[in-house]
Formats: sequence, C-alpha cells, structure tokens
Amino acid sequence: MKTKKFAVLLFTLILALGLFPMGVFAASSTVTETSTASITINNAVKDDVLEAYKVVDITYDETSNHVSYVWNSSFADYFAQTNSVTNSANQAYTVEQFAALTDDSDDLKNLLAGLPKYIADKNIAVAKTATVGEGGTATFADLAMGEYFIRPSSTTSVYQLMHQKIEPKVEEDSEGYPGYVIDDVTFTAKKEKVTITKTA
Repeated sequence: MKTKKFAVLLFTLILALGLFPMGVFAASSTVTETSTASITINNAVKDDVLEAYKVVDITYDETSNHVSYVWNSSFADYFAQTNSVTNSANQAYTVEQFAALTDDSDDLKNLLAGLPKYIADKNIAVAKTATVGEGGTATFADLAMGEYFIRPSSTTSVYQLMHQKIEPKVEEDSEGYPGYVIDDVTFTAKKEKVTITKTA
C-alpha cells in the first residue's frame, strides 16, 4: 500500500515539474575571468541576419572578486561625446548612468537609435553574427561578458531596438555562501513586417 502511495506521489511530482519551462531549471555557471555565455533571440524572421556589437566591456577579477564595467573602446566616443561625436540623446553618459536607464525609457531608445549610423560611419567590427533558423530563433554563442547592441543587417522587417547584457550576478551556493554566477540570456524580439504599397 505504501509503495502504491509513493508511486502516485512520484508521478504527481513529475507532472508538476513538467509544467515549468526548462529555463527555470537551467544551471548557472560559476564566473571566471574568461567566462562566456549565449544570447538567444526568439520571434525573429527565418533567414534574417542579426549582428551583435559589444558596447560595454564587463570584466571579472578573480583575485579581488570584483566586477568592473567600462565602455568598449569602439563606442566610448559615442557615449562620451568626445572627438566631435554627438549621440542621438545629445548628452554624455557614464557607464553607470547608462546602466540606470530603464528598458523602455526615451533616453535609452534615443541613445540606441543613433548606434546604427555610428557603427556604419566608424566601420566598427561586429562581435558576432547569427542567422535566424527554423522557429524564428537565433543564438549568439560564446559571447564574452558585456552589454550588446543587436541589430539586423539583412531583413524584411523592422525590429525594435535590442540591447542585452551578459553579466555576473550574485547567488548563494548550496552551503549558503554568495558568489558570482553567469547565465545564458533568452529574450523575445519585437518586430513589424514591412509593407510596400504600389500605386499606378
């Protein structure tokens, strides 16, 4: 009788676990100075080509157990407005001020909106390229820690501006001691199909 009750309980637990998305149970990796992670984009258009540019360098010092944030050298002029470069927000930003901007704020949107032209004008090299596959998913694998601006280089749609971070976060281990860990990132792109109306 006890065996039957245990089997029913185990079956119920398995069913309950099946209701949760797999990402909930994804294991975090302990951070090292060379840690990498991936950024996966859902809801993109098959065969679109996406590019990731690192605008902020994030580094971890194992000796001091310290995480630091600095502008990537290719984008420092844009955000600091030096060398006669003016970003779309018409304002200089420190990394800390940039990090404090909320995802849907006009200030962040204005800053990101000027990046495609800046990238083209300065001929900045892309960090990684990904092609959207079946199911509308693209993955940038093995990205170094940092903040990335992502844009389409070949598409028939208009994507909303994309900015994602691969950064360490503090979590407690099994014994309750805090430490830095890193996770892969997954997000859903927002887009609209371009329509062209032809008139005679």
